[in-house]
Amino acid sequence: MDLSSILPEHFQLTDQYVGEIDIQIGLVATQTVGRCPDCQMPANKVHSFYQRTLTDLPICGKAVFLRLHLRKFFCHNTNCARKIFAQTAPAYFCPYARRLNRAEQPLQAIALQTGARPAARICALTGQPVSHSTLLRISHKTVVQTQHMPKRVGVDDFAFRKGRRYGTILIDLDRHQPIDVLPDREGKTLEDWLGLHPGIELVTRDRSSVYANAITKACPHAVQPGGRGRSRPVAFVG
Repeated sequence: MDLSSILPEHFQLTDQYVGEIDIQIGLVATQTVGRCPDCQMPANKVHSFYQRTLTDLPICGKAVFLRLHLRKFFCHNTNCARKIFAQTAPAYFCPYARRLNRAEQPLQAIALQTGARPAARICALTGQPVSHSTLLRISHKTVVQTQHMPKRVGVDDFAFRKGRRYGTILIDLDRHQPIDVLPDREGKTLEDWLGLHPGIELVTRDRSSVYANAITKACPHAVQPGGRGRSRPVAFVG
């Protein structure tokens, strides 16, 4: 099996094994110069070698594991606190990662779309067995994009754990995207959030008096569709 076209750049194939359930690929880094992560000074004096095993995307339903043979370098900068550093390839994997970036991205997308436990079942079917707790950690590492200041917001409660713990979710009605999750459904928590986001013109909600009072206090000029007949509940959401 010729795998050279799908392997990371600056790595040379040393061996490969194709089993019934997995594929193991041995690679050695071809770059002989590293760059200190602290002072960014290049270095070529090798301290030692070490091996990392990373999970890649599956092939034909088989799990793929890359065994990377990497170097550790001495940092030549006498003013740098780091004396030894490990060779990395940020374009393909992060420090301490257990899988390549390209293998983690689809896991992140599936977990965000379906939730951790359903995502774990889906990943197992696609040749990427991973626990729901790992998928949760991957989801928590998601970089949140900078949100524009919302003008129209939807507010509702939901259960972290039914009958025990509840929270509040806020939706940007113009972009149809969640923008924040509050740790409870108390009026003071919502009031504080609204106070930090001035300029909101409309807030949709259920008939909860707790939410109604919080909205009235934080942004008294905002329209509250569906609340006590102040406006039509659907006309502002379309």
